[in-house]
Amino acid sequence: MSSWHQSLAVSASFSLAVTAFAPPSALGQTSSQPEGGYQLAATQTNCRKVSTSGSNLNVRSSPNGRIIGSLSNGTTVTIENTGTNGWVPISAPQEGYVFGAFLSFCAEPPPPPDTPPTSSNNCRRVEADGGLRIRRNPSLNSPVIGVVPDGGTVTIVNRGKDGWAPISEPEEGYVSTDYLKLCDRAVEPPSPTSPNCRQVGAMNGLTVRESPSIDSDTVGSLDNSELVTIVNRGANGWVPISAPLTGYIQAASLKLCR
Repeated sequence: MSSWHQSLAVSASFSLAVTAFAPPSALGQTSSQPEGGYQLAATQTNCRKVSTSGSNLNVRSSPNGRIIGSLSNGTTVTIENTGTNGWVPISAPQEGYVFGAFLSFCAEPPPPPDTPPTSSNNCRRVEADGGLRIRRNPSLNSPVIGVVPDGGTVTIVNRGKDGWAPISEPEEGYVSTDYLKLCDRAVEPPSPTSPNCRQVGAMNGLTVRESPSIDSDTVGSLDNSELVTIVNRGANGWVPISAPLTGYIQAASLKLCR
């Protein structure tokens, strides 16, 4: 065999090995780290860049199918969706499937804004080194469909259960509640002269609950002397409030604003 044919054969074999036998480390960990890992679908754009440390990335006709082309390191591709079982469909520069572990963002995600974009009670801030993984289902064994950067925000659909919360933004999926915090409040405090203004009078702060019961879920907390807006005078020792959070607090810990 000529040296030219030998070189071609070695190159093709090495390229095949890169995609067909991706090392487990390339796919991230699920047990010893926060829900971070490789970022495959954390932005709105479908642009991705081939990141193979220099070798080519094979394009296949189907997941684990025959090789129909190859892409050099640094090539940009257009993904159709986030794929399944590690394989991602692409439409450009050619149609086919590539291994998602060797794709990265075309550009770094923008840093989170200083002030969260929403003051809704469903806003949560991510506190996880390396970011927080979004999964298709509420399980560590479920496929990763995106990553929210540390300090980024998500919109929860509800408070979830068993340590998982469903989210609708930045994309639909499930995240671990262990790495979620309430977003900073962006609601203007009530005017002290407003008839619905009350002041928290509790040295250790006051818990805001989802419904008027000590057994109800906690939606946040208020600092001592913080101003709140009551909806009405409430009943049975509980008062509904609309700002800075929506929920119920104990009336005994409130006093008139001054």
